[in-house]
Amino acid sequence: MDRWTHVDAKDVTTTIGAGSATASGEPKLAMETAVRLYDGEDRTAFDEGALTLTPYRLIWTSAEGNARAVEMLLSYIEKIETTGGFNLMVHKVSPKIVVRLHSVSPTARNAIPPSKWVRVTERASYCRLSFRGGHDQMEKFLGKLKSAVTMAAWKAPTHPQANRTTLGASAGEPRRTYGIGAILQKQKSDLEQSETTIREAFNGDLKALMERAKVMVALSEKFAAKIARGEADADETKQFQTYILSLGISNPITRNACKSMGAYHTELARELAEFLKEPLRKAKGIMLLQDVYCLYNRARGSQLISPDDLVQAAEAFPDIVAGMSLRTFASGVRVIQENAHSDTEVAARVLTELQNTKTGGSLSASQWATCEDISVTLALEQLYAAERCGSVCRDDSVEGLRFYPNRFSG
Repeated sequence: MDRWTHVDAKDVTTTIGAGSATASGEPKLAMETAVRLYDGEDRTAFDEGALTLTPYRLIWTSAEGNARAVEMLLSYIEKIETTGGFNLMVHKVSPKIVVRLHSVSPTARNAIPPSKWVRVTERASYCRLSFRGGHDQMEKFLGKLKSAVTMAAWKAPTHPQANRTTLGASAGEPRRTYGIGAILQKQKSDLEQSETTIREAFNGDLKALMERAKVMVALSEKFAAKIARGEADADETKQFQTYILSLGISNPITRNACKSMGAYHTELARELAEFLKEPLRKAKGIMLLQDVYCLYNRARGSQLISPDDLVQAAEAFPDIVAGMSLRTFASGVRVIQENAHSDTEVAARVLTELQNTKTGGSLSASQWATCEDISVTLALEQLYAAERCGSVCRDDSVEGLRFYPNRFSG
């Protein structure tokens, strides 16, 4: 957050859409609401605000009455990535744009009054923009942001903004050259970049790994202590699960490492069974096969597997006594479930929920999905399983499919 500076909130009006201009005359390229700023992995106080993009900067403005606003120059951006936007078993993670940043040059820092810089305890090399409105909201803003960074309007020497320190032209950046001079300058820049990369390859990576390990250890100790006291909240649980999932599988099984396809699927089954132990426990012993596919491939990183390989590995679970199995419902829906998973236990939970006065004595698939925090597809299959156990009966009417306690059983 040390690249963000405080700015007059009057410089941008959140009610004006993209295509209009800010008070300083910059055209607005995009604007989205309900955006949260992160300093690296840490949440900041800049929450639920409006994020405005101009050709020169990002401007975040609060939605509150105190009208706080901060800005960051696009010239500080080195790389743009994305993360999040998936359902992590229980908790939904908002999609985020990860903005990797250049360091601030002494010239730029000294040119701006100290009171303008946003104060933070640490200076992360990146910040994250969290879009509470979902994936579509992020993708729309992401395209405009990448285009603005590629255009690099702040480098144009003829533009009046190019001479403003607050927009990065005099923040230690070289003037644009043309012709043979530009080619020589690029070659020199590429050579210096290569030397820097080689010199810092080990030191930089090791330092980053050590910093990451410190965060993981501190978070693990804090989370374990809170679990022991029964004080862990949903946000901390989600943060911890995100860290664990990001570690992935360090050395995934590949076809080249096995002598035959049969051996490959057997080893893949062992790896998959070990990986699914914790996710299955959190999902109450059952997960849709497509959810398993997405979760497992994400953990494998670049060593992705095909859907057919996943099915054959799951079919090999009985051979390796994995403690879980592949199950296909009558409707064709396929799941992976623990061997100890019982339809009778599911039926008992359904009956308990039906006794809740809030349900009105009946349940739809969507209501049961909300109660169990599972997909509607899996919820419907569980209600059908409860029906087969004789615990509930169904009524399919103009109001939709609903399940009731079975009053007909002896």
